[in-house]
Amino acid sequence: MSERKLTSVQIAILVAIATVGSNVLGFIRELIMANYFGAGMVTDAYVMGTSIPTTLLAAVFTAVGTAFMPVLASKFETEGLQSANKFTSDIMTLMTIVVAVVYAIALIIPNTIVGLFAPGYEGEKMELTAYYMRFAFITLFWITGMTFLDAYLKYRGIFVSEKIIDIGQNVFIIIFFWIAAHGDYHLMVFGMVFGYAFTFLGRLVISLRNGYKFTFGFSLRGPIKEVLALAVPVFIGSSFGELNTFIDKMLGSSLAEGSVTALNYSGRIVTLLFTFTVTIFSTIIYPKLNQAFAKGENDRISDLTERGVNLLSVLTIPFTLGAALYATPLIQVIYERGAFSGAATNLVAISFFYYVLRTPFYAISSLLNNAFYAMHETTAGVICSIVSVLVNIGLNFALVGPLGIAGLAIATSVAEVVGMLIRWILFRKKHPEISVLRSKRKLAKIIIFSIIAVGLSYVVYTLLAGLSSLIIRLGLSVCSAMLAYLLMLYLAKFEELSIIKDIFSRGK
Repeated sequence: MSERKLTSVQIAILVAIATVGSNVLGFIRELIMANYFGAGMVTDAYVMGTSIPTTLLAAVFTAVGTAFMPVLASKFETEGLQSANKFTSDIMTLMTIVVAVVYAIALIIPNTIVGLFAPGYEGEKMELTAYYMRFAFITLFWITGMTFLDAYLKYRGIFVSEKIIDIGQNVFIIIFFWIAAHGDYHLMVFGMVFGYAFTFLGRLVISLRNGYKFTFGFSLRGPIKEVLALAVPVFIGSSFGELNTFIDKMLGSSLAEGSVTALNYSGRIVTLLFTFTVTIFSTIIYPKLNQAFAKGENDRISDLTERGVNLLSVLTIPFTLGAALYATPLIQVIYERGAFSGAATNLVAISFFYYVLRTPFYAISSLLNNAFYAMHETTAGVICSIVSVLVNIGLNFALVGPLGIAGLAIATSVAEVVGMLIRWILFRKKHPEISVLRSKRKLAKIIIFSIIAVGLSYVVYTLLAGLSSLIIRLGLSVCSAMLAYLLMLYLAKFEELSIIKDIFSRGK
């Protein structure tokens, strides 16, 4: 059956399945790296070296990618497929040129760039980081194409195929981790190079099969100029975000060896939680918001935003409480084997505990940002991002001394809370007709139900202390929490249990 003929409910389910599959492989990838290389010089160099290229240009990709969707929606709705294809090709060409210029600079002064991002790295560690970085820069060419083809496919209602292709990316990385572990650790980075190339080519094939046609050449006038105008405020906000990432890693590089790796490992798990509670939902909802704005359907924007906040609260609050409570056993189950020691577990568990606390606030911020961007109101999101990042940076410097790696994670979560509150206030001020939070009483019930469910799971966890298998003990405890939580929602007649189908239903 063609993906376009599936209902949105079916698409959402398939996206979830494919995303879970990709993330499972992502965890296997991290497990292999942790098992063979632990948390030390090699992993610190790899994590830093492969993240520098994306950090340097992430703000540009985020800004242009965010501004791209609303203009693409306008092109499709008012001028048709051919105009949308030309616009997509033009923006990809422009961004490829930008990547090529930055890559050339990185090849000329690699050690200078590494020294800027990781001032605590010296000697062999710096050289290895620069080596990984040089090859990781190649992936930016593939990411350029993926960024805009992703948006193109999503707007056309194609979500599943690209998620399935993402599984292949992790397969390449896993294969090269294994090769590097049994040969030379310098080979690790080639998994990224070939993996991203595979995912780009897969998206290109799907796009070509669904009406896309690439054309050469571009002009900075017309729609490109419109994108750049929308992107400037987003770029400013994203730049502050990347500055925060830079300072996190910079300060982490001066802590105990393995700290940068620990931040990376804990961040991976938090990202997985975001996938289950935020990303899948946003994948479906953002194109719908853009379509609604392009068609002038303000009531639909209001409906999507209101329902989204309620649904995300139901999903993220119990996830957050449970993940924080079981931080240490969760890290033990996932990572502690081979070269990954108990000391590494403690580092990762500490950062994960404080990182994961920001999940509900991140979820609501993401939804409000989507609504702002869909309505071409980029300035509001930028203001919130700048304030949030400034809070984060200030707390980073204040807390890293007395609290170490925990201070960096705490700063991130506190800043997320501040950013969400500011977005909430600005959104209510700009759009008083949209009731972002329908019922404070409902929110209180969600929190109470979550506490009861997670508390019950801890009772189960304690009663199962005699089990030799930690993963079974943890799994049974989590299942008990899920069943208790769903039962309470059902008895309280929460509409969110049926609203998922309503939100994702065709034509809604």
